[in-house]
Amino acid sequence: MNKFLILFIFLLLILSCSPKDKSTQTNSSTFSTYKEKLDFFTQYVHLKSEILDLEYSIFYKDNTSGRISPSGPSDWDIKVAIKLDPKLMDKWIENSYPLNKPIQFNIWNDMKLDPDQWNLKNENKLYTEPNKIIATYKKDSILLLYYSTLTSLNF
Repeated sequence: MNKFLILFIFLLLILSCSPKDKSTQTNSSTFSTYKEKLDFFTQYVHLKSEILDLEYSIFYKDNTSGRISPSGPSDWDIKVAIKLDPKLMDKWIENSYPLNKPIQFNIWNDMKLDPDQWNLKNENKLYTEPNKIIATYKKDSILLLYYSTLTSLNF
């Protein structure tokens, strides 16, 4: 009987220590303040510098929780528009490679960016990293970023 009680307590402790599931499907328009929007965003993406504004659409499937079956790597599809100080733009592309291949810009359409606030008509330059595409609009100090493990981003 003692062995069963110890086993039960052990299992209870293991199950109660499960990490919080970070799975989400969230659009930045859900939040009423910039601070709420930024605080939520930084749970999923590391900021490489200070930013002035952002909009995003995050799909994140946390596959790390669960004690009964083995955990697997998480999956994500994150689309971001960032405004920042023009002097900081290079920080966001310092480990990236120029992309000389056209991409479909409808990737960011579901974010419904206000064209008056997000001028994306000027020339852009594309960069890539593993699981990431970056479109830079230097004249307007805007970055569009796309992080994904669900879509092949190998160029």
